[in-house]
Amino acid sequence: MATTPRVGIDLQSSAETAYKVAGELCRFNTQTHDLFIVVVANFTVDVVDGPSAGAAITVLVAAIMMGWSLNSSVIMTGTIEPDGTIGKVGGIVEKAIAAAQAGAKLFIVPKGANHSHNLC
Repeated sequence: MATTPRVGIDLQSSAETAYKVAGELCRFNTQTHDLFIVVVANFTVDVVDGPSAGAAITVLVAAIMMGWSLNSSVIMTGTIEPDGTIGKVGGIVEKAIAAAQAGAKLFIVPKGANHSHNLC
């Protein structure tokens, strides 16, 4: 049994909401299917937690449900709310830097998260 990295309660809750929202948007019966999410880190990390990946998980799950492919050069952040809206998150500058370092060509942030920072 692999338990590293451990996944925190907020991320688990966010993933559950993402699955329900994606199911509703895609008209996919989530009652007859299970979703397993595996968190893989490229570096040592003890715990992965927080709701900031909720919107990205929703998009990923919807893509799986619909058979769509995703553009790996696009990275997003934002919570997912039960009504399907995307909520604000903190640490936008740090996340933008991490996205750029990961090779992102486009970094999507929630509406209202208008932080600007010169990454060069």
